[in-house]
Amino acid sequence: MGRSNAGRSELLRMRLLLAADEYHEAANALWSHPRLRSLFLDYLYRIYSIIRASVPVMEAARDRAGVLAGDDPACAALHAYLTQHVPEERHHDDWLLDDLEALGVSRESVWARQPSPTVAALVGAQYYWIHHHHPVAVLGYIAVLEGTPPDEEHVLGR
Repeated sequence: MGRSNAGRSELLRMRLLLAADEYHEAANALWSHPRLRSLFLDYLYRIYSIIRASVPVMEAARDRAGVLAGDDPACAALHAYLTQHVPEERHHDDWLLDDLEALGVSRESVWARQPSPTVAALVGAQYYWIHHHHPVAVLGYIAVLEGTPPDEEHVLGR
């Protein structure tokens, strides 16, 4: 007999917790890096490259969950969540373009730059999991993207 949705949720939480220390350690290493100022524009560009793809990824998960919702209660819940969440995430990529522009990087130069293969692999993997396994996989992607933003101390360099 299959695992209950509650059991699957708990398993996902446990897996995220197992990786949390390593993830937070990596985030802290970035925010406290001695060359953060020189790396920051490239970091913002990479984040922009990921964020601009996030709404389409979530839309793909929402649509796939909608197709499966009749036979899968987790998909029904995911579809409802993403229907509400996707509009909240729209235009976050524009915020990063604004930030880059404020730092002297034109939108045109951002758009002309080819995203890294690592970004393409990260985003492309989400489509694979959504369409070839289960759309709930998008929740891990969302958790990582929203998991460890810098605090004011890191941003202001205190």
